[in-house]
Order: sequence, then structure tokens, then C-alpha cells
Amino acid sequence: MDSKQTYGMLSFAFYWAWLFVAIVGPSLLHATDTTGSLFIRLAGAAGIAAGLAVQYALMPKISIYDSRLFAAVCAIFPFAYSAALLLPGAEMSVPWLLGLLLFLAGAASSLVLCGIGGGFSGYPRRYAITATCLASAIGALIAVLLSSAPWAASVAASGLLMPASSILYRKAGLVPGPETAESRRRAFDVMRGYHSLLVFMFLYNALFGVVIVQGAFMEPAGVGVSPILLTICAPGVIMLALLASTKIRVDVESLQRLFLALAIIGIAPLAFLSSDAGFCFLLLLTVIFGMFDIANFVTLFEIIRENELPKLETFAIGRLLSEFGIAVGWGLGLAVTGIAGENSNTAILVVEAATVALIVLGLALLGRDAQSEDSELDEKSPAAGLPQEQPDPYAYRARAVSSLEDEFDLSPREREVFEMLASGRSPKRISEKLFVSESTAKSHCYRIYQKVGVHSQQDLLDVIDDQVAAIYNDQWTLMP
Repeated sequence: MDSKQTYGMLSFAFYWAWLFVAIVGPSLLHATDTTGSLFIRLAGAAGIAAGLAVQYALMPKISIYDSRLFAAVCAIFPFAYSAALLLPGAEMSVPWLLGLLLFLAGAASSLVLCGIGGGFSGYPRRYAITATCLASAIGALIAVLLSSAPWAASVAASGLLMPASSILYRKAGLVPGPETAESRRRAFDVMRGYHSLLVFMFLYNALFGVVIVQGAFMEPAGVGVSPILLTICAPGVIMLALLASTKIRVDVESLQRLFLALAIIGIAPLAFLSSDAGFCFLLLLTVIFGMFDIANFVTLFEIIRENELPKLETFAIGRLLSEFGIAVGWGLGLAVTGIAGENSNTAILVVEAATVALIVLGLALLGRDAQSEDSELDEKSPAAGLPQEQPDPYAYRARAVSSLEDEFDLSPREREVFEMLASGRSPKRISEKLFVSESTAKSHCYRIYQKVGVHSQQDLLDVIDDQVAAIYNDQWTLMP
């Protein structure tokens, strides 16, 4: 690990630390009641999602990742939030101002988040995974140390975390290169193919938002450092050990299976849960959610790497739904608590039922794509647009495919994929035939679409059909 890679990991660690201290952990808001604290911290979670949405909307027209404005924005708002907390009586007299400042601080932190995510996807796979796991563990440890310090010192130190993260980010050389409007469209087109996975990420993180709310109400008072913060130290270490000591393949399909495994582990204690064990159940879910979040990052890195996608736009799309899900779940958790009451077993039952429903829905979502792709084969007409009389349609089609391969200068691998697409095969079936991951097959398909100038498999079939018709007509026109 060279110095720049170390800077990148530390930048990520300081981001995690700020997130844990300012938003996930309640330590900074010592004078506010639990409900008021949760509303203020909800503004921070919403700010991160809003920041990612604004960045994607402005790409590639505006890019500040390589400018001084980047460091200024990342420093000013988190520091202003910490400074406002130190004002006497600020929590009680102007909570709306604290919520606004934390919203802006969350939006500013999303700049570092997106930049780091885009930069890490360009690192070697092993380092990107290791650095993400270590950054999570180090960030949680920093948060625990700050929480155990005197309140004023903890608040002041937290205001320096994001400025330090932005400085380390620039020293790591993670500033991405220029991206174009075409790359933005390409990122969106490819990510649409992962819509089920993105929806599952959204729902899982929404449940995490509910868990954060319930954990805040159930957390015992007077125990020193927050047990939730202590729990957050575990996921990075566990994920690093899991990926290093097992034979889990690090590709998108394998990580999807890991997602489901983590989700199922998260509901394991339901069979033994009693009313007295509710907080322990939430702590276990927090560990699983932390591991899921790390797997989320690693999956986005792999999608970008396997499909050779633009880094910033792709990461912003993929991470946006996760961050938005946390904010939505947080709001739902506050609504459930307002209806059921604080420290209510009803709220815990809602979390349990939502967890079970999520597992079932996740299995359905991640399995739906394969079924829909298989059904597409029956709906495609391989000979649409041909003249009615044709002695041997398969021979004409083979000649059409061969001529298009030559015309668009396809590589040997692209020719294999092109011929399977021409026969109506889905990317999943192509991946099985070629013994590659489905995302790699989709990447080949996308490059073929680009060369031919189409946007979908049906468009490609139409081009082939037109070529078949042209060959047929030419042959009969030239005959005496």
C-alpha cells in the first residue's frame, strides 16, 4: 500500500467517523430529547441523499472535485454545525437551525463520498475491498474515541473530520478525470439493468433507518459510550475476515448472494426474540446492516469495473437509492414511534415484520430478472421484415450476421456474443455459455450496441432483419 492509497483509506475513514458521530450516534446532541435529536439527525441523512442527487443532476456540466471550492464546501458546513452546537442553548432555542446546518453538512459530505467511491472503483480489486473494510472499522473506532471524550472536545473535534477527509482525498489523487454527457447516459443505461438490485438496496437501507430510530429509543441510559457505536466497529473487521478467509468470488452475482445471506442472518434471532431481548436484536441487525453497507460499496466498485463505466456518475446513481432509503426509513421509524409510543413492543414487532417481508421481497426481486430475460426469447421474432418467399431463411440470416460483424469490425469475443444476441439469447444465457459473469456479458452487449448504433437487443434484431432483407432482395434483383 503506497502513500496515496493510505491517504485514500484515511479520507474514507474520516468520512465514516463524521457520519457515525454526527448522524448515526447521538453523542453530539446531549441537551436535546431523543425525538428532537432524531429529527435533527434525519436532516443530515436527507442531506447526503440530496447532495448525491444534485451532483448527478449537474454532471458533467459542473465538476468541483479538482478545485479549491471542493475543500471549502466540505469544510465550512460540517464545521459550522459543530460551532453552532457549542453556542449556549442552541439545541433548545434554534433546533431548526441545527437541522438546516446538518442538512447542508450532509450534502457537503456527499461530495467526498462520491469522489471516494469513484476513485476507489479505479483501484485494484483487492485493495479497494481491503481499504473499504479498514476505513469503516477505523472510522467507527475514531467515533468511539470521540464519544468517550468530554462533550465540548468531542464536538470541536467532529468539526475537523470532514475538512481532514477532503484534504486527504485530494492528496490521495482520487480526483476523477473529465466525463461527458454520453458517459452519463451510458451509466444510466447500464445501471437500469441492475434495477432489482438497486431497489433491494433501497429497501434494506430503509429498514436500517427504522432500526436507527428504534435503537435510539431503546438504548440504555448512563452506559458511557453508545453500544450502537461500539457495535459499528465490528462490520468492517468481519467483512474483511470473511472476504479474505473464504472463497467468495468478488463479482456482482456473488455479492448479490452475499446480500441475501446477510439479510437472512439478520432475521435469525427472530425465532428466539423475547420482549427483553429487543435491544440486543437491534444491535445484531446493526452489525448486519454495516456489513451489508460495505458489500454495497464493493458491489458498486465491481459494476463500474466490469462494465468499464464512468466512475462518478455510476457511483452517484448506485449510492443515491441507498442513502435515500436510509432517510425514508428514518422518517417511517419516527412515524411508527409516534403512533405506537416510545419503548413499545409494537415498534419492535413492526421492525421484525418488515425484516421478514424484506427477505421475501429481496428473493423475488433478485430472481425476477432471470425469468423476465428468459421470457423475452419467446417474444422476439427472428424473421420480422423479411420477404414472404425465402428458400432458406437461416442461410440468409447467417450471411447477414457475418456481414454486420465485418462491417462494424467486431472483435472475436464480440462476434461470439453478437451471434448469441442475434439468436435471441439473453445476457444471462450468454454468460452461462461463455463461462463469464452476467455483468461481463452485459458489458460486451453494451459495446456491441455502441458499435452498431442501437440501444437494445430488439433494435439489434431489427438491424439484422433489415440486413437479411437487403441480402435477399439483392440476390433476387441480380438474378436473370
